[in-house]
Order: sequence, then structure tokens, then C-alpha cells
Amino acid sequence: MNSNRILALLVCVSLSVGCEKMDHEARRTGPGDRARAGETERNSTSLADVTPDEIKALRKELSCTAKELGAALELEQSEVLAWEKGERFPTKQYVDKMAALRAKGPGAVPKKSKGADPIKVLADPLVWELLRKIAAHKKLRDEVAKLAAGYPDPAHEPA
Repeated sequence: MNSNRILALLVCVSLSVGCEKMDHEARRTGPGDRARAGETERNSTSLADVTPDEIKALRKELSCTAKELGAALELEQSEVLAWEKGERFPTKQYVDKMAALRAKGPGAVPKKSKGADPIKVLADPLVWELLRKIAAHKKLRDEVAKLAAGYPDPAHEPA
């Protein structure tokens, strides 16, 4: 690796901006090349240490989808998937964010509710028929209230 490439890589790292392609070039050189160029060993949260398999392992550890991890990192799902394929590599900013998520555990990544979209459910005529029956019959309303007590209120779940 020539000194211009090392300098460009260090500038990218220090600015924490998109240097995925530069980092990819650095990865293609062997460890001996970096040592000969005078590059010092990086710490465990460095760009060169985060492999596509480690991104996949992190998602598994956090029990989240690529979309959920992307949302937690304020990125698009496609960016996370590109990291996992080795097409791009996360900048230091995102490596640090992922380390913080790992430290917090699975609860650190907000999960999207698996239930149906409430707005779409309201368009269902059956829902309105049930609602009319519940409103009209006190005994039915009491039974529904008992049944519903075992379910969480969607208004209290995170978005």
C-alpha cells in the first residue's frame, strides 16, 4: 500500500465519512504490506477488523433484521446488507455505534411490531361490525374486556 493511500485512509477514518471503497482497497493488501508501509496495529473497533461475518453475527446476537439494525444506526437496510456482502464497509462512526448496541444487548434495537397495521385493520368492515356489537351489548363488552386484559395495548408500544 503506498503512502498516499494510507494518508487518504487515515483522513477518511478521522472524518468518519464514506471511505468504504478506500477501506476495501486496504483490506485487499496483506498484513505484511501494511506493516511494511509503517501502519500500526489498529484497535478492536477499527474498520479493518469488522468483517461481513461479524456484521451478520452482530445482527444474530441482537436478534434483529438488517432493516432494524439500519434503523438503529439511522441507515437504510441496503447499506447494512452491502456491509454483510462485503461490497462496502462501515466507517468508524458506525463501528462505534454497533459496539454500543452490542454492549446494550438485544433491547437496544427497536423492533417493529409484527401485528397488522392498525390503519389497514380499521378499513375492514368486520372490525366495524364487531365494534357495533360490543357497543350495543353490555354482556359482550364485559367478556371482550376480560379477554382483552391479557393483550398489550398497542397505544403503549414503541413505534
